[in-house]
Amino acid sequence: MHVLLIEDDDLVASGLISGLEMESFVVDRVTSARGAEHAMATVNTDIVILDLGLPDGDGLNLLRQWRTRGLSVPVLVLT
Repeated sequence: MHVLLIEDDDLVASGLISGLEMESFVVDRVTSARGAEHAMATVNTDIVILDLGLPDGDGLNLLRQWRTRGLSVPVLVLT
């Protein structure tokens, strides 16, 4: 299963990535809303782990935009 992790905190991200990879998940990480938009357009993602506090935008607004555009990938909000 392919996970897109959207998290700007290196310590939080490294712990999540380590745990997910130990369970055989494939993880791509981005650190910004802009990076998340690019990844959603170019990477086949099964699930998203989304931080709400991103340096260049609000994660909840990003999720709203995705839903408005019809993107239905499951999202776990991390805050």
